Amino acid sequence: MKSTPPMPCREWEETLMTRSNLLSEDERQAVQEHIQSCMPCKECFHIYQRLFTNINTISEYLQPPDIRQQLIQAIQQQTQPPEQKQQRIGTKRQWKAPTIRRNLFINHHHDHNNKNRYTFVKVVAVALLIFALLMGAWHTFMTTSFISPAVHAASLEPQNLRSYAQHQGWAHAVAWSPDGNYVASIWDDDTLEVWDAHTGQQLFEHPSGLGYALCWSPDSKYIAAVGADDTVVIWDIHTGQPRVTYSGHNAPVNAISWSPNGKYIASAGDDKTVQIWRPAIPANNQADITINKPIFTYTGHNASIYTVAWSPNSQRIASGGEDNNVKVWNAFTGDNQLTYSGHHGTITSVDWSPDGKEIVSGSYDGTAQVWNATTGVRITTYVNHQDSNCSNMSGEQSNAPIMSVDWSSRSAYIASASFNGTVQVWLAQNGAYVASYPKTICDHVVNWLFSVSWSPDGSRLVSGGKGEVFAFKIH
Repeated sequence: MKSTPPMPCREWEETLMTRSNLLSEDERQAVQEHIQSCMPCKECFHIYQRLFTNINTISEYLQPPDIRQQLIQAIQQQTQPPEQKQQRIGTKRQWKAPTIRRNLFINHHHDHNNKNRYTFVKVVAVALLIFALLMGAWHTFMTTSFISPAVHAASLEPQNLRSYAQHQGWAHAVAWSPDGNYVASIWDDDTLEVWDAHTGQQLFEHPSGLGYALCWSPDSKYIAAVGADDTVVIWDIHTGQPRVTYSGHNAPVNAISWSPNGKYIASAGDDKTVQIWRPAIPANNQADITINKPIFTYTGHNASIYTVAWSPNSQRIASGGEDNNVKVWNAFTGDNQLTYSGHHGTITSVDWSPDGKEIVSGSYDGTAQVWNATTGVRITTYVNHQDSNCSNMSGEQSNAPIMSVDWSSRSAYIASASFNGTVQVWLAQNGAYVASYPKTICDHVVNWLFSVSWSPDGSRLVSGGKGEVFAFKIH
């Protein structure tokens, strides 16, 4: 069944929608106590308060123009005889509106009357133009800052495009190629596969070893995938041949990320390290090579690492894992610039915003959190992946673990995939629910979803779970 946005408690709904300055001290105290224990009410309260704050901020720009005063000033200049204009210089004489209206409409001099009418039309036209621009600015502000989830859900209904594979196992990772032409997946039955994203035709299949992670080269010619014996293997998708094997880790590798500039790969795993190495791919007429040592090794996590991601400018790296922390590193000095500790469970996935200013992280704690990549200040928390099969210590229904997050090239949207069998799209700015792509897309199984990936243009999503990789279009 389709997931719905968090709803506040009925008895608190009216109070939460009231401006804080209109509540009594006792009411404000009661609200604060309630939202500490009720997450849906807390989310709604903060959304309403942000709305009030932003409306106050822009209200001064939405005042209608004083058309009457503009008319008075313009008509003063047009109707005043030359000698009066000379006498008025340096004075503070005030013109009265009734006199001006008489001068405008009861003037028996034909030429003078035409000038007044022309001025009136000109001023009204300018005023209407100003009003239209202000209303356009207001509409743009509202549709970008406070987008209605209902409107988005209606405009982003999924259209199931195709299923790319049929397996007995699980698709642990899926990824859309940077050029948008291919979809790749890696499975727990040790299979790496690539398809044509447009036709669904399989282009490549090869045993890969342990199927936990993969990533594309920026030019979409190669895939780096977790291999056997704690290695990472780079494959040429057109020849189907391995070109580079990296063997710098001494424990299973769980995460791989290719830098956007194409020069480096970051890999991480159960040895608690993030390793940076150069994918020196040999020419086609040369044999494949093995790389044994990294350029840099970052240590700081005290447990297995499950996710790693480069910043868009290839200058920083984010990593997270079983220690419940996300660390942000300077990619070339190894300095740990920031440690984010907002989660209460294993970090499963991280991704950067397109401008590199924010990071989204997903976790076993059932939340996806967006935070500032420089200060670590949390911006929003998404908690809508509820699952009747998951409960907290009190036996209450809780959120299912989030296994994958991906930030769309359309900066407003984030997609998250969960154990509750849904891919959900939501707003990065405030965590507002947009749409859900439920397990009925995989209509023959109750699915756990391990991975989700946006197409480069942000119009399609691909996800994978039990026995299947499926793509759907965003309208």
